[in-house]
Amino acid sequence: MERASRAGTRRRATWKVEYAKRLPPDVIKALMGVDRSYVEGAFAGIRARSGNLDAYYKDELGLSATDIAALCARYLEKAR
Repeated sequence: MERASRAGTRRRATWKVEYAKRLPPDVIKALMGVDRSYVEGAFAGIRARSGNLDAYYKDELGLSATDIAALCARYLEKAR
């Protein structure tokens, strides 16, 4: 079963790569890039729904202060 599952995963990954090769460059850029207005819109939605990021993390995502600290330690770098 595990072997069949890995083969299926490889087939899906191969299909995705082949599909992506046919996309126009402007579409790839849109998918791989970040548009400032999208990020600002996401934060505006979070503020409208939860008031601030801390409340969003706690109330919407169910993260504790310990969870947030662990994520920060793992994914953020200290400013130089």
